[in-house]
Amino acid sequence: MAVQFVLGRAGTGKTRRCLDALAAELAKPEDRRLLLLVPEQASFQMERALALRAPRHGYWRAEVLSFSRLAWRIFDELGCGPDELVPAAREMALRVVVRQSPAGMAAFGRAARTRGFFAQLSRLIEALLLDNVSPAALREAAGRAPPAVRARGLATAELYERFLAWLGPQRCDPAQRLETLRVRLDEINWLRDASIWVDGFAGFTGQELETLLALARRAREVTITLLLDPAAPAVANPRRPPDVLDLFHRTQVTYQRLLSMLRDAGVELRAAILLQPPTPPRFAQNAVLAQLEAGLATPLTAAPSAPPPTSEPAAGGAVGMGRTSRASGSRAEAAAPTLWDLPPPRPAPAGDVRIVACQTRRDEVHQAARYIRRVVIESAGKLRFRDFALIARDLTPLAALVADVFAEYEIPFFVDRRRPLAAHALGAFVQALFEVVQSDFAATATIGWLQSGLLPLRRSQAERLENVIRRNELAGLETWRQPHWPYGGGRGSPRPRPDKPWTARLDAARVAIAAAAAPLVLASHRAPPPTGSEWAVALYAVLRALRVGKRLAGWMRAAQQRSDWETAEVHRLAWAALCDALDHLHDVLAGTPLELSECAEVVTAALCETTVGLSPPTLDQVLVSAIERSRHPDIKYAWLFAFNDGVFPAPAVEEPILSAAERDALASAGLEGLRPRRHDLFAERLLAYIALTRPAHGLTISYATAGDDGQPQFPSPLLGDVKAALPGVVEVVAGDDDPPVCVAELAWGRVATACEADGSLARARYSALCGRLRDEPGVGPALERLVRGLTYTNRTVRLPEELSAGGLRGRAVSVSELNAYLRCPFQHFARYRLKLDPLRGPDPLHLEQGRVGHEILAGVVRRAMDAGRPVRELSDERWLKFLAEAIAEFKAEQPPAPFHAQTRFLGGVLEEFLRELVLVHAERWRRGDFAPVAVEQSFGGDGPNEWPALELQVGDGPPVRVRGRIDRIDAADGPDGRRLLVYDYKSSLIRLRDAYLVDYPLQVFTYLLAVQQAQSSRARVAGALLAPLFPDLGILVKAYFQKADERDRALLLYRPRGRFDQAVAGWLDVNHEVGASPVAAMARKKDGDFYLRADARPAAEIESRLTLAQRTLEQAVAGVRIGGVEVAPLRTGSALACKHCDFQPLCRFEAGRNTIRDAPQALPTPSEAGCSGDELP
Repeated sequence: MAVQFVLGRAGTGKTRRCLDALAAELAKPEDRRLLLLVPEQASFQMERALALRAPRHGYWRAEVLSFSRLAWRIFDELGCGPDELVPAAREMALRVVVRQSPAGMAAFGRAARTRGFFAQLSRLIEALLLDNVSPAALREAAGRAPPAVRARGLATAELYERFLAWLGPQRCDPAQRLETLRVRLDEINWLRDASIWVDGFAGFTGQELETLLALARRAREVTITLLLDPAAPAVANPRRPPDVLDLFHRTQVTYQRLLSMLRDAGVELRAAILLQPPTPPRFAQNAVLAQLEAGLATPLTAAPSAPPPTSEPAAGGAVGMGRTSRASGSRAEAAAPTLWDLPPPRPAPAGDVRIVACQTRRDEVHQAARYIRRVVIESAGKLRFRDFALIARDLTPLAALVADVFAEYEIPFFVDRRRPLAAHALGAFVQALFEVVQSDFAATATIGWLQSGLLPLRRSQAERLENVIRRNELAGLETWRQPHWPYGGGRGSPRPRPDKPWTARLDAARVAIAAAAAPLVLASHRAPPPTGSEWAVALYAVLRALRVGKRLAGWMRAAQQRSDWETAEVHRLAWAALCDALDHLHDVLAGTPLELSECAEVVTAALCETTVGLSPPTLDQVLVSAIERSRHPDIKYAWLFAFNDGVFPAPAVEEPILSAAERDALASAGLEGLRPRRHDLFAERLLAYIALTRPAHGLTISYATAGDDGQPQFPSPLLGDVKAALPGVVEVVAGDDDPPVCVAELAWGRVATACEADGSLARARYSALCGRLRDEPGVGPALERLVRGLTYTNRTVRLPEELSAGGLRGRAVSVSELNAYLRCPFQHFARYRLKLDPLRGPDPLHLEQGRVGHEILAGVVRRAMDAGRPVRELSDERWLKFLAEAIAEFKAEQPPAPFHAQTRFLGGVLEEFLRELVLVHAERWRRGDFAPVAVEQSFGGDGPNEWPALELQVGDGPPVRVRGRIDRIDAADGPDGRRLLVYDYKSSLIRLRDAYLVDYPLQVFTYLLAVQQAQSSRARVAGALLAPLFPDLGILVKAYFQKADERDRALLLYRPRGRFDQAVAGWLDVNHEVGASPVAAMARKKDGDFYLRADARPAAEIESRLTLAQRTLEQAVAGVRIGGVEVAPLRTGSALACKHCDFQPLCRFEAGRNTIRDAPQALPTPSEAGCSGDELP
């Protein structure tokens, strides 16, 4: 029963002394037990280190344990461990305690009603338990605190006491594990003859101190190492209070506290071993690192010691880090263009301490990666990746960045951090499951559920479901239970199409998912609400029905097959954490009724606040870690990055339950464990000291000069301690002028220098090196893949003849398809050959409005045509009756809810707009001789009333058939026969002004061609008009509009635009003689001629437009036939076709690489088409 302290600063050999003593004991022919207690994360590394030192590299009677593992080791030996909660269960238990007696919550004010309150309360209770603070001690301290603090302190003590009462003798909080251990230590017989070493701790909690005392009173001997300066006055005189400015203040307080406890317990105290070598063994080969350690350990009030003599510089050159002089680079331009002429400077074998300023955090990691690779390469096999460590104050925001960059540099690494389950797919799945049930299968919730990847669906099935949900805005459990959904009906399809095998399978899977969620849905509707145990049973039933565990097991097997052991282990731990959460929901809240929202908050909080940790590696990997978490092994080179103000020292975090001022008051009243974080700033200096003194050969400190938002960043104020310890240290700015160290960096340099002049030395060097390595088996393929951007042109090749010609064979093409080719061949290829649909949600409102308006207006006109009277004789009342009937018919034809909800909604709200539109068309018919003879007339289809397709003969192949659907055809009879006028409804006013035809103008003249072909023996075409479905509000400011009467104003608001034969102008408006007509865009002069800008044109010009339309269609057909798929957008005026194209992310159009086709040069014009007549104004 004796205790001996081993005291020394960093690198003095404390850990080595423990390991050597253990190895010596293992060599003795004895069977007594040996224990080495270390921090949890260091246990695996220390086991390996002990095995390497032990005789025959193995041992059986020694164990390397943490305090927690020691507890479980003894509980396992005794065969009856405590019923211990997981940390998430503590939060559940606190909810039970508060629900039983909510009166005390008033003291916490608004904080008690905030989300996360119970998580904060749980952390506070854990801190009290770990520091071995009893409710009575907390209550006593609160009683001595000022009145403003007393109420909240007493309320916390009350909650704390009730929580301990709830635990009782049967349960154990994780923070009480050591307390339970101490009760059982007397039952361990071998402990009386055991030797124990305690190493690697910067401090101890109250529970750990009591456990050390209990072990010291029972074991034969205990050796405790502490990181402090043996020469400190507080060590020589333990009764002297430590200097608060001392770097080792925290460990000196721990040392004095342990001494006092051991003396009071009557434990024998052997003389402490004070490790004070002239040069610490760790830095035996590096005098500069020894100087840095000595300078950092010097008390702030002492004068700095003189640096020891050394032949090495105080700070080595920045190997691969410094900015190369541009002057030297220019002199080198005259040299022969070989590879890098001089060998790069090698890292100094001793004295490599550098400070590197980088532009961004990513630059820091890039520089660290290239430095590691550079030094490993130049060591010629003497250094391994495991000799390096990348250290940060907080790794959480940096882990993904390090993984990304190190993967680029092909550096094996291990990120030593706890993985939060909130980012795991299982956490997202459970959160989405509760949201789905709470919102009754709302669209946004079900989409998140599908995207978790854990539903029993293939990825393609989940994406199809997501598409149909977005498109139709589907919601509701009953909707999910419907037998069929409209997967394959296409955009705007009114009904589902359960006519394919895959739709039946997907419907079955969807209905099964809805059925699997039934237990949770039924529980959510129960009154009174279910208890925690009933919720746990329902949740597990849902998880089992959805086969979530089997899905995760499949993910684990897949990860193991690709040797991704870390991912496989995270999947396993995630599932274990969820099962633990359900177990504790079942046990802890067994009799507590919970609403669905409360159950969701409990379970999701338990998952999202749970983290899983992995053991550090023994492979050849760079260790990437945070200072507080990792117990670094013997490393030779360390890179301390993100050494910025606001990051290191870590900023203080305000606690919502007990503020900094309240914690100050309670600490002053005797509870030092509650001292707020801001009073621990000197502990940040100790953490910096630990990090800076970890390496034995080289140290680099880096910081970023700009944040992710571009704002300036500043180095840590702790950097001043380094500069004070090493006055000659050089701070360099990271550069990128050094030779590449990996294939990726070589590729970056080759691409970056490709645009430089032919005589550029850098370009010649990179080109020569790439040429030399291109034939290397292990490097060449990867290099070729990375530099393929040099030959990138974004040029496409034509489709093979069998594909291009087959695209038009056996089918009729639509005008929209040919228009897409004219706008951009690649757009046509993406939409009509690849059949990509970029729009995943519902149709845009303006498109849906137009479609609904088309259908209803067609129904109105159809009824007027069947009325048995000329349409011009129908009254407004009759027209409005037709409108009401058409709207009712439209609604009846829509599929049942919830499909096409937007369509049904528009069918009701558009009635007011359509009233005015219908009456305007009725008035237009009354003023002229034209009357409707066909609506929604299709051509080129297979229906019974279809007109023949428009046939185009292009080249020697078979004719190409063009199909379409004409909104309306009006007819009028005159002395020279019947004339036909084509109407096409559009959502906005469109004018025909250009000398070429594309988009809507081409579409309407194609319709006119189809009418001419189908009705040539019965009538002649008179023209085509684009009729707006919505009023032209721009006309309201026109003088002629303001002078018009009410009826004429309505006609002007909806006046169509297009081109028609001026011979039928009088048939459109029989009363029109001079001036502008409200019926159509035509104005007569006094001599009877039409103004140039009128839509009434000579017959020859109409024929010219028809010929131009045919030539334009033939050009498009020819391009499709030869397989044109080039990225070549059309420019009409100043607008590119890309403006309204959905495929820009796919085509990656670049003006400098791809061709822009100007419409006047790319499309046929009247003169090129061999047409006569004036061009359009």
